[in-house]
Amino acid sequence: MIFLNIAENNQDIPITKSIIRTLRYLDDFISSDKFQADIKTLRETIGVPESGMEVNDYFLSEDIDSWVFKLPKGINSTDKDINLFLKEIAEPLVFRSLEISIALRAYLLFGKLSPFIENLLLESLATKNLCQIIDLREEFLWRNQANDALTKYIDELTSKYPTAILINPEASKRDLIEYINKYWSLIDEYRLKYIESPKKIGNTRKINPKIRARNELIWSNKDKSIKEIVRILASNGFEVMDEGLVGKILSLFRKNRS
Repeated sequence: MIFLNIAENNQDIPITKSIIRTLRYLDDFISSDKFQADIKTLRETIGVPESGMEVNDYFLSEDIDSWVFKLPKGINSTDKDINLFLKEIAEPLVFRSLEISIALRAYLLFGKLSPFIENLLLESLATKNLCQIIDLREEFLWRNQANDALTKYIDELTSKYPTAILINPEASKRDLIEYINKYWSLIDEYRLKYIESPKKIGNTRKINPKIRARNELIWSNKDKSIKEIVRILASNGFEVMDEGLVGKILSLFRKNRS
């Protein structure tokens, strides 16, 4: 059980029932006959041994860009082609994310996940699995490319509801309540940043300098464990943060830099 083992080996991130359900679902997915057949075919095509490559410097890398845009030596393909293949193979997944894609890429190449990938995935699942809060205004930045009617609808929607909690069809009432209770500090941060902001969507929203400094400090310590980052924040005069919120901020930084 490659994915469930992540939770058992984890020492830093609180494991919720939603995370366990998601990891179990991913294990079931990669264990399916179809997925295994597709992975076998893809490995043969790109020159990877049937059970995966031996551990090398690429596997041990903690550079997110390497996992997204580069490949180990000896692969008979390009990273773009492999990403397209994996996207097609992962199409049946009920939800996908950059971190899940990277985990599937590691499984394709090596048949297992490195500690770095395990932690990256857990940090992501801490705040986005069966439920996920998003900034609707940022999600719809492309709205000016839409027709006038759709742009008007998006502006009216995001004016009233600038943030939203996405609920996967597989999520239960308990999953949603657990998410809200556990990540209310994150939800509150999303909500509060719009209370005093200009009402026009097109206006630039100013970021609180203290929040910016806090987020930059988090990112500058991205190679450390989340628990250690929380301690660093406290020692630098910032309020004690929920580990899930720290993980979310790291995920947003990685997304913006990818």
